Amino acid sequence: MNATRVERHAGAAVLPDLELGALARGAVIAVAVMAARWLRNRAAERQLSELSDFQLRDLGIGRADIARVAWHGRD
Repeated sequence: MNATRVERHAGAAVLPDLELGALARGAVIAVAVMAARWLRNRAAERQLSELSDFQLRDLGIGRADIARVAWHGRD
């Protein structure tokens, strides 16, 4: 089928035919975005864990909150 052709069936969603290459590129991009976010959050977690308890208290978080704050923010 042509990439621009749209199949219409009763009760079915209207979706263009996609080549496997486009899906693979999308999957690679999605994985790259997730990996970048994981690396950024892991670096933040590492930086926070290097702070003293006094510094963490100054920021308003405890040592037990480091993972949550690094991954989800303070709120």
